[in-house]
Amino acid sequence: MKKGFTLVELLGVIAVLAILSGIAIIAITSIVSGGRKKVYEDYKKTLENGTQNYLINHFEKMPTVNGNSTIKYTDLMDDDSSYKSLKDPGGSGNCDESYVIVSRGADTGINFNLTYKACIICGSYKSEGC
Repeated sequence: MKKGFTLVELLGVIAVLAILSGIAIIAITSIVSGGRKKVYEDYKKTLENGTQNYLINHFEKMPTVNGNSTIKYTDLMDDDSSYKSLKDPGGSGNCDESYVIVSRGADTGINFNLTYKACIICGSYKSEGC
């Protein structure tokens, strides 16, 4: 008597492996996607903080009351050599077209009422509302 697996048993094993592979691929894809989103959020914070420092040294770029100004990421890099080119986590180059919109509301006493909105542009990714 020969021992071995029948065709039905082999097909069953292949089907189970295919299902497990599909689940693994979906899980890995979501992990990678979540990591990219985290990188983009970190880039936003970096640009917003860098713009605050940039405006201290370049007061002429400060928006007027109830106005806006746009600070390009390349301006930040030119001003401070510690900034490196932001690499696209999606692998399609860099994010040097990114910018920050600085809005100024009514000033309160000696304090400026500034808000910062970073717009990250990396390959096919573009921040919402930009």
